[in-house]
Order: sequence, then C-alpha cells, then structure tokens
Amino acid sequence: MDPVTLTIVGALGSMAGTALTETAKQATGDAYQALKKIIQHKFGTTQAPALIETLERLPTADPTAQSARSQLAALNLNADTDVSQAAQKLAQVAQLYVNAGTHTQVTRHIEKFVGIENNEGTATFNVNL
Repeated sequence: MDPVTLTIVGALGSMAGTALTETAKQATGDAYQALKKIIQHKFGTTQAPALIETLERLPTADPTAQSARSQLAALNLNADTDVSQAAQKLAQVAQLYVNAGTHTQVTRHIEKFVGIENNEGTATFNVNL
C-alpha cells in the first residue's frame, strides 16, 4: 500500500478508536481534513474523492472498502508533493498522540489496516520533534 493510502486508512481507524482523547481525535481529524481537501482540489476529476468517501463509510473488512484501498493506492497520490507533505503531516500528528500514550490503540488500527498481524506488511511513522 502506498504511503498516502496507508496514512488515510490509519487515520480513519485512529479517529474511530475509543482510546483517543477528544483532543487527539480533533487534531488527527483536522490534519486528515487538510489532506482530504488537497486531494479533492488536485484529484477532484479522478475517482480519488469517491474512493476516500467509500473508506470513510464502510468497515475495513468490507470487500468494497478493500477494493477502494487498492484502487486508491493505484492512483499513486504520493507522487504529488502537496499530497505527500499533507500525508506526512497527518502521520506526524498521529505519531504525536502515539507518543503521548495512545500507542496501543493507534498501532492496533494501523496493523489491522495493513495486515501486519498476519506478517503481510509493515508500517512506520517517523517524526522529528
């Protein structure tokens, strides 16, 4: 999975997590909305916005959501500098709250989305503070 799709999926899971504080959910949500707005602006004529909306409304295990993740990754949104930077910012915000004590919940969501628990992939968020 490409870094942008991984970040989107991880953020959606993190924001749905009950272990995050309201502040963490708000900060993650704000960074997510900024990324989404850039994608809509730059890729509004592609299927990217509709695919993101599909991911937002369906459970991760749903076959349609799985297909949407694959299709979104195939669009290679990470090649766009603005999208890539916004995704990195979102990852930094998520990592900040991971470091602040919500590590288990966020990690569990990311592992679930990328299949780490089945040794199918890896996910790393690096933050320079």
